[in-house]
Amino acid sequence: MRTLSLAQKIRIVGKSAFHPRTPLSAKLMLLGGLLYGVLPVDLIPDLLPLLGIADDAVVILAVVMAFLHLTKDLRKTLEGEDRK
Repeated sequence: MRTLSLAQKIRIVGKSAFHPRTPLSAKLMLLGGLLYGVLPVDLIPDLLPLLGIADDAVVILAVVMAFLHLTKDLRKTLEGEDRK
């Protein structure tokens, strides 16, 4: 996974998010994290400079990392397909 470009990683996350073998819990976690980043209601208001945006970025990053960990086996299959 480390040798792939950012665009390839995004493509793999997108494919695995809609893949039928992806666990529902992983899909819901990804959706919840992305909604947290987009919706105006969160722990630290976005009106505070830097802190409001930083907490959104940290949550989204943590959710994507957890999603990638939960879909590790499926991701290996999709990485092989993506390299072809």
